[in-house]
Amino acid sequence: MRILAFDTATRATAVALAGTGERVLEARDDPPPGERPRHASRLLPLTAELLERAGIGFEDIDRLAVGVGPGTFTGLRIGVATARALGRVTGGRPPRFRRGGTRCSPARGVRGGLASAGSGRARDQPDGAEGVCS
Repeated sequence: MRILAFDTATRATAVALAGTGERVLEARDDPPPGERPRHASRLLPLTAELLERAGIGFEDIDRLAVGVGPGTFTGLRIGVATARALGRVTGGRPPRFRRGGTRCSPARGVRGGLASAGSGRARDQPDGAEGVCS
């Protein structure tokens, strides 16, 4: 299973790709001290870089994950909006987010939905889909 993950909750823009081999591929952009985060301009180029390094395309991703904080509103919005857009473009359902809790998003991946990543545990959904609690 190939999982593409974003984290834009901090000043850094981080992308990870798991399931393409023995190790997780990572790319990160850390702005210099005093500069603003570059999430909007760096998130998709970092993602494209990882996909190229793995030799796969967006259509080969099974699931998306996005960090939901804590973090800045703008940073979180960029990560979540990007993940939602990629999920929609590839035929997925929008995610359901709820902090701290009990509601889990269906983790059907890019081909059928979007999972939110957070501090929680996976559990079975009523429809049989695996979920990730946020």
